[in-house]
Amino acid sequence: MVVSSAANSDTFKVTTPSDREIRITRLFDAPRHLVFEAMTKPEHIKRWWGRLGEGYSVPVCEVDLRPGGAWRFVSRHPKGEAAFHGVYREITPPDRM
Repeated sequence: MVVSSAANSDTFKVTTPSDREIRITRLFDAPRHLVFEAMTKPEHIKRWWGRLGEGYSVPVCEVDLRPGGAWRFVSRHPKGEAAFHGVYREITPPDRM
């Protein structure tokens, strides 16, 4: 696993409030609207999601940013690929998705 030396990386937390929810929180030293954009636009997602080092990339990044819309990322890494997907249930820019 890659350990980040990025500012505020120690503020990253993942919780599961229910069996259908994953809550991910992290503090960023940036305006909310820019963080929201970085997490919702494929051209930005590919840069931060795949920035783990040599041999990592995000060849697939699909975002249908609307309630009921789906997202799908495929992360390529030195040992293969991993796919991630989900559905947006609620979107309240720039606070919640």
